[in-house]
Amino acid sequence: MKASSLIVSLCAALFALSGCSSPCESVCSSFNDCSLAERDHDVDCATFCAREQQFEETAAAKGADTCEKEFDAYISCWESNIGDICNAESTKCDASVTAWVDCMAKFCAVEANASDHACVVQDEGPALPALVGL
Repeated sequence: MKASSLIVSLCAALFALSGCSSPCESVCSSFNDCSLAERDHDVDCATFCAREQQFEETAAAKGADTCEKEFDAYISCWESNIGDICNAESTKCDASVTAWVDCMAKFCAVEANASDHACVVQDEGPALPALVGL
């Protein structure tokens, strides 16, 4: 459960990145504002959010579920619970992050999608579901 909480926190942090940022970047920024004693890592918010958007576009082009609804619910959860973003023990957004990761896992389980950027480790970090570790 702690990993799910971290994933949720990461996504939340993604939304909080900058003043004129997306909700993803703003939440992410809030996550990165936590001390390393509260959270064990920082997230490259611009990369994470761009990769998630790229996944949605790729999935749509392939006629697959974009997981946009699940991702938006996850980010909205952290926006509503931003006061808990630095609490690694918080489980408030576990259900929404699980729904998002499960949706992406279905896409990655299709053999034709196995080499998609969202499903494999990239130079700048792990596949998207692994980055969910907010």
